[in-house]
Amino acid sequence: MTKVPNLQTVTIPAGEFLMGTTKKQFEELVRKYPETDRRLFEREIPQHSIFLPKFQISKYPVTSEQFADFVKAVGYETTAEREGWGFHFAGRMEKVKGADWQHPHGPESTIEDKGSHPVVMVSWDDARAFCAWLSKATRDKYHLPTEAEWEKAARGTDGRIWPWGNGWDERLCNCKNIVGDTAPVGKYSPQDESPYSCSDMMGNVLEWTSTTIGTTEPWPSKFKYPYDPSDGREDPSPRTRRVGRGGTFQRDEGFVRCAFRFADMPEDRYSSMGFRVALSVS
Repeated sequence: MTKVPNLQTVTIPAGEFLMGTTKKQFEELVRKYPETDRRLFEREIPQHSIFLPKFQISKYPVTSEQFADFVKAVGYETTAEREGWGFHFAGRMEKVKGADWQHPHGPESTIEDKGSHPVVMVSWDDARAFCAWLSKATRDKYHLPTEAEWEKAARGTDGRIWPWGNGWDERLCNCKNIVGDTAPVGKYSPQDESPYSCSDMMGNVLEWTSTTIGTTEPWPSKFKYPYDPSDGREDPSPRTRRVGRGGTFQRDEGFVRCAFRFADMPEDRYSSMGFRVALSVS
């Protein structure tokens, strides 16, 4: 009998929220990170208010144990497994032969005793395949969250910088390479939780969303703010860069913010990238 993971979800009520970064915050980021291309932070402006209908989102990222249920049920082979390599960051980004979701740092590494950690080394395609399987198995409509859904779940309605508020506290998330790897989901809960009780939104792993920036190159983004779900950025067809949210366990507070946006190609996979799922509700 197929084992279907029990993903704990939280409900995000319908309503408006503040999305993006203020001009003042943008200028502060540019000053603090002069070595970073300012176009990365420009993706976050202007801050704007948008309305989202009610939806649900998983409280935590999908874990290795939950992803294993999917792989076992359908015999799924990830992008990294098919192509025989994945990206691992160890001071610099490296293409590592034999790296995959079961061996995220390379063939000598393992996820043994890490079933409660976020699954990593999964591409956007792999994450969408998981959602499709879960939808079929449960008869519910699971999907990768749009970046707007992700951001509202992370920060609530008031435009706060981090899920817990506007004051940075590195003790509330897996960041700055302090742990040196992923941490079990919920390790920092409930202190790290958003106004809607979502956990692990900051640090640990960068999380795939459904949204594209509309290009295969990092800049300039075709789809700019204000966010508009009807302008093509939620079209799943183009093989263009998709937005990742939340930062990683290696990043500091400038890149571990509710509004931070990164973008990778759908086939990309990293030892610090995972995902969570959302659920349409009436």
